[in-house]
Amino acid sequence: GAVGMMDYTVRFSATYERDEVDFVLTVIVPVTFTVGFDGRLVGTPSAGGREKSSNPAISVAARRALDAVGQAAPYGPAYRGKPFKVIFDAKKACASD
Repeated sequence: GAVGMMDYTVRFSATYERDEVDFVLTVIVPVTFTVGFDGRLVGTPSAGGREKSSNPAISVAARRALDAVGQAAPYGPAYRGKPFKVIFDAKKACASD
């Protein structure tokens, strides 16, 4: 694809109901991390520096993704000793339904 101004992925959606339009922009954050053989994180998970973005939507989404990876530890045996790259979608991950 073409190189643009944004170095992140977003999903844009809109709903129309009773003459009102609701626009939603969801930031998609990739997080890389490694799980040790004891189930704990090895080193610090990475969101590619997005947590330091000057754009508040990007930095908040990245920090939430990093927090979620940390809060899920310790990881079970199936995940131990492996590197991972997960795509964090806050709207889906934090949905209450």
